[in-house]
This record gives sequence, C-alpha cells and structure tokens, in this order.
Amino acid sequence: MALFAQLNTGQGEHIDVSITECIASTMMATQTIYPFIGGSQARRRPVGNEFENPMPCKDGWIIVQAGGGATWEDLANFFEAPELLEPRFADRAQRSQNGAEMDQVIINSIKDREKWELFPKAAAARMLFGLVQTPTELVDCPQLESRNFYREVDHPVIGKIKVPAELFKLTETPYQLKMPAPTLGQHNQEIYVEGLGYTQQEFVQLRQLNII
Repeated sequence: MALFAQLNTGQGEHIDVSITECIASTMMATQTIYPFIGGSQARRRPVGNEFENPMPCKDGWIIVQAGGGATWEDLANFFEAPELLEPRFADRAQRSQNGAEMDQVIINSIKDREKWELFPKAAAARMLFGLVQTPTELVDCPQLESRNFYREVDHPVIGKIKVPAELFKLTETPYQLKMPAPTLGQHNQEIYVEGLGYTQQEFVQLRQLNII
C-alpha cells in the first residue's frame, strides 16, 4: 500500500517490519500453523512420502520440493522423467494418492546421478532444492569459506581447530572471537560466587562434595 501511495502521490513512507515474524510465517511446521491459522499438522501417510523429504542418489541424499520458481513441468524435466507429466501426478492431490508410484519414478531417475551434478541444474531451473552435505563437505564448502564462516581457535584441550563462528554478518557490530568454548567447570567461580552469591567457603564445599 505504501508503494501504491508513492506511485500516486510521490510521497514515500517508512515501513517497520518484524524480520522474525516474516521468517516465522514461512515455516511450514505445527508451531506456526496453529497460531497463524488455528490448525494443526497431520502426520504424513506412512507410504509414498519420499518426495519433499531427503531422497537417495548415487553419492548421498538430496531434497526437492514443489514451488519456488519451478513448475511441475520443470521438475519433470529436471528428473528426466516424462512419466511425472501423466494424469496420475497432475496435481498435489493426485501425487499424494499415487505417492508410492511417484517415489519409484523419482528414485529411479536419480539413483545413478550425483548430488553435485544435480545442484547447479536445480539452481538453473529455479527449484527448491537442497543436498545433504557430509561433515567433510561442510568444512570444505566454498560458500561457507567465502563468507568466512569458520574461524580457527586455540582451545586449551583440543589445540588449534576450525569451528563455526560467524553465523551472520552485522555491519555495525562485526564478529569478534572473545574466547574458545569453556572447559567443564571453567567458570564455576564466576557463576557460583560472583553470580549466585555463594561464599567462598560454600563454593569450596560444593567442590569437595563433588556437587560441582
């Protein structure tokens, strides 16, 4: 409405939008379905529900969902499976009813294809697509590396190790490493004495009794 008013009057407006609420409204889960529309999410059928869940390919697992900028025809072309254009898979209701057959078509189409081969093709088709990365792949992920996601820390027990660090980037308050992950009980003095108000004698007794 603000854009509509600006186009007609030339007068702009300040819009204050909750980022958290916007993101929460996109989550397809029970905790958002109930407060937004008063409903609850039912269990999926026990068979024929591989599609839109992680599915096995030649070298791992991928997940594909309908929607995004891709049509069902785009998905059929991506899977190289013209059978998906048959009437029995024409809409979501039909796909649910014939889920087991659809699963077989899709699994057969990707069983000899690799996830990193499929990934750029899915991006080109504007699909909702994800792949399951192994720990090694995550450590060597070019995207995370380009964002400087991992940082090396010097841990008193482990030594030098790369850990997930900069989860998101803030221009005004950039990431700074303060300390490595604490060892067990490292900050007990600060917590029990300085924070919770135990006396030094009580603190020593807790340690002697193996309570902390």
